Amino acid sequence: MPDLPLTDLTRIETPADFARALTGARVAAGLSIRDAAKLLSRQGPAPVSTSTLGGWFSGSHLPTLKLVNAGMFTDLLRICGETDEERIDLWLDTLRRVRSTPGRRPSSMQSPFRGLAPYEPEHAEFFFGRSALTAELVQLVHNGGSGPVMVIGPSGSGKSSLLRAGLIPALCGTDAVSERCALLTPGTDPMSRLVDAGIIVVDQFEEVFTACEDTDARQRFIDALGVAAADGRTVVIGMRADFYAQALQYPSLRTALQHRQLAVGPMTEDELRQAITGPARRAGLELEPGLVETLLHDLRQRSLSSADTAHEAGVLPLLSHALLATWDQATGRTLTTAHYRSSGGIHGAVAKTAEDAFGALTTDEQRDAARRLFLRLVRTDDGAVHTRRWIGRADWVGDGTDPARRVVLDRFVDARLLTAGTDLVGIAHEALLAAWPRLTDWLDADAAWRRFHRTLASTAEHWQETGRDPDGVFRGATLDTAQEWLTAGTRRRDLDDVERDFIDASLARREADQLRGRRQVRRRQQTIALVAALATLALSVGFYAHQAEAASRHERQVANRIAAEALSRLVAGKADRLRGKDVSLAMQLSLVAYRIAPTAEARSSLLNATALPAAARLPSPAGQVTLAALSGDGRRIVAVADQNTVQTWSANPDGSFAGQPAPIPAGAGTASAVAAAVDGATFVVGAVDGSVLVHSDTRAPRALTGGTERVASLAISPDGRTLASGDAAGILRLWNLADTARTTPMTTITVSDQTVSALAFGPTGGVLAVGGFDATIRLLDVADPRRVTLPPTLPGPTSKVFAVAISPDGHWLAAGTGAQHNAYVWDITDPARPVSGGPP
Repeated sequence: MPDLPLTDLTRIETPADFARALTGARVAAGLSIRDAAKLLSRQGPAPVSTSTLGGWFSGSHLPTLKLVNAGMFTDLLRICGETDEERIDLWLDTLRRVRSTPGRRPSSMQSPFRGLAPYEPEHAEFFFGRSALTAELVQLVHNGGSGPVMVIGPSGSGKSSLLRAGLIPALCGTDAVSERCALLTPGTDPMSRLVDAGIIVVDQFEEVFTACEDTDARQRFIDALGVAAADGRTVVIGMRADFYAQALQYPSLRTALQHRQLAVGPMTEDELRQAITGPARRAGLELEPGLVETLLHDLRQRSLSSADTAHEAGVLPLLSHALLATWDQATGRTLTTAHYRSSGGIHGAVAKTAEDAFGALTTDEQRDAARRLFLRLVRTDDGAVHTRRWIGRADWVGDGTDPARRVVLDRFVDARLLTAGTDLVGIAHEALLAAWPRLTDWLDADAAWRRFHRTLASTAEHWQETGRDPDGVFRGATLDTAQEWLTAGTRRRDLDDVERDFIDASLARREADQLRGRRQVRRRQQTIALVAALATLALSVGFYAHQAEAASRHERQVANRIAAEALSRLVAGKADRLRGKDVSLAMQLSLVAYRIAPTAEARSSLLNATALPAAARLPSPAGQVTLAALSGDGRRIVAVADQNTVQTWSANPDGSFAGQPAPIPAGAGTASAVAAAVDGATFVVGAVDGSVLVHSDTRAPRALTGGTERVASLAISPDGRTLASGDAAGILRLWNLADTARTTPMTTITVSDQTVSALAFGPTGGVLAVGGFDATIRLLDVADPRRVTLPPTLPGPTSKVFAVAISPDGHWLAAGTGAQHNAYVWDITDPARPVSGGPP
C-alpha cells in the first residue's frame, strides 16, 4: 500500500494506516524512533520506552488512553513537526476513530448468541447472567434430599439454557453428557428415551402432558424417574409453570414441587448486562456505547412486571434472537445501535427474521408449504393454548416429489427459526408462536380445522398401531365432517401418508356399509310386502268366513283374533330387531303391529319406539354454524354461520321451528359471541374487533362502541334493559339497551387480567356472575349498573372458567372449568356472602 499523504488523515481506516501516517510525520522531521523516544522523555517525568514507540510506528498497537490523556501523544506529534492545534485535534479524532473500528471479523467466526435456540453444554463459555441461579440449583441437587429436583418457570424464562449450559457443565463438564449425564426431552414416547445414567436431566417435561397421549406410558415414565431418584441417582426436571396443575396430580411430582423446587424468574438488570456483554466479550466483540442501555430500555418498555424486575420472564428468547440478528447485521467486530435497529429490535427481530425468510420464498407452492409446515409444528389443546410439537423429517420431506417442502424446511432452518435433526423437525422456541404475527393469523384462521385434524391424527395413529383395524376407522357424522374438510381447498395436502390411508380406508368401509344397507332395505321391503300379504289374507279369510257360515261366526272371530295376534307379535318382533338399525322403520312397524292387534308385545314395541328421540335438523343456508344462542323462553334460536351472517328460527304453535327467509349480516367484524334476550325479540352479536351489534325485531341494527379487543362473552338481563360484555383484555362493560340513542357503555370495569369468558345474570337482573380465563369467578351487584364495584373472587376454581349459570330461583351459582373439567357450586341466597357447595 502506498504511503498516505500526511495531510489526508480522513483516509485512515485501520491501525496500519495510522502507523504509516505517523511514521511519515517522524521521517519528515528527520527523526529515528530512538531519537523520538529521547526527545519525548524530556517532556515529562513518565518516559515512554523505545519499544512502546516502536509499536506505535509499526501499527502493532495504538497509543493508550492513559498516555493520550497525559499528553504524551500530543508531545510526540509536536516533536514530529505537527504544531498546528487544529491539525493535532484532527490526529486525536483520527486515533479515536481507528480505536473504535476493530476491523472485519473472520467469516468462520461463530456467533456467541443462540437466538431462539437454548445454550447447550458446549456453549457454556458463552452462558452468562445465571451464575447465582446455577449455584443455587447445584446446591439444591447436592443437599441430600430425596426425589427429583423440579426447575419451574414460564416459557422463555431460560430453563433450558440453565439446565444445559449451567447445570450439566457444573455437574459433568461439557464433554461428559453421554457418559455420566443423560439429557433428554420426553416426546411422544418418553420411556424409549430414558437411559440409565448417574445424572438424568429432563428438559421440556411438559411434553409428557402435550406430546405423550398414552396415559399409561406417561405414568410409567414418571414412576421410572421417581425410582431413579430413590436409588440415589440425580434427577432434575425442567417444566413450564403453566403445567403446574397437571404435575400436582402425580404424588412423586407433588412431593418434589413441595420440597425440591427451584423457580426461574426474571433476570435482574445486572444479570441482563452480563447476558448481553459476557458472550460478546468472550467472543472478542465490542458493543457500541449506548447499545446495552438501548436493549435494557426496550426490555423495560415491554415489561408488565413489578419495578424490581427488568423484564418479563418470557422475553429472554426475544432478546437472544435480537442479539443474534444484530450480529447478522454487523460485518465487523463492533455491534452498534444501528445494527440493532436494523434487525427489528427486541419487539420485532423474530418477526422480521421470519418475514424475511417467508418473503424469500419465490412461488405460491412454497408459501403454502410454509403455512402447512408451521401449522403441523404447533399443537393446540382444548383451552386454545399453543405448544410446539415435533414431526418426523421424513414425514414432511416425503419421497421428494414435492421440492417446495425441502426448500421451505432449509430456508427456515437457515434462519434459525426451525431446528432439524436427522429424524425430527421442530420450532426453535415457543416464543415464535406469539412473536410472528403471520403465524398467529394462520393459527387463528385454521383453529377449527386444526382441532379436527388433531382428532384425525390421533385416531389414525391408533389405527396404525393396532394393525389398521377395519373397525377403527371414522364413520357417520365424523366421516362426513372429514370429507367436507378434505374436499374443500388443499386440506388433503396437510395430511401425512398414514392419515391419507386412514381416510381412504374409512371411505372404503362406508361404501361397503352402504352396499350392505341397500341389501337390508330390500329385505325390509320384502318383509313389509309379506306382512301386507298376510294381513290381506287374514282379512279375506275373515270376510269369507263371515259370509259363509253365520252360525260359526264366534269360532271364526276367535280364529281371526288368534291369527291377528300372531301376526301382531310377528311384526312387533321384526320392529324390535330393526330398532337398533333403522329407528324410523321400526316406529312404523310398531304402529302397524299395534293396529293389527293390541297385544302385549305390540304395546311394548310401541312404547319402546316412543322412548327413542327423533332428532330434527334445522338447515342453515349461510353455511356451517359457529355460534348459537337460545332465547330464555325457548322459542327463538339465533345462530352465526361461517360467512359471518346471522340466521334465526322461531317456534311454531306445533313446536316446530321456522327459519327467517334469508340470513342477515352479523356485522363488520368477525363474530365471536352471541346472546339472545328472554323474549327473543332482541339479540346481540359481538366481534373480534371489539364491536357489538344489537339486532331487534322492531328497530334497525344498532352498533355499540367502547372496546377494541375480541368480545368473548355476552349476556342480556331478564328485563332486556342491560347488556353485559366481556372481552379478551379482561374488561367488563354494561350498556343500557333501553336508551337507543346511547352507543357507549354505562360502566367499564377491569375484572381480570385475562379473557372474560362467561357471564350470567340472576333472575332479577340485580346480580351478574363473571368468569375468566384467570380461574376467577366474581359475583357483581349490578342493581345500579352505573355504580358497580369489584368484589373479591369466589374460592374454588384453579383453571380457566368456561361457563357460569344462576338457577331460576337465584339461590345457586354453578361454574365449569376447562383443564380439570370440574363443576363448582355456591349458595348465593345472600349474594354478598356466597357459600361454597363443597369440592368440585
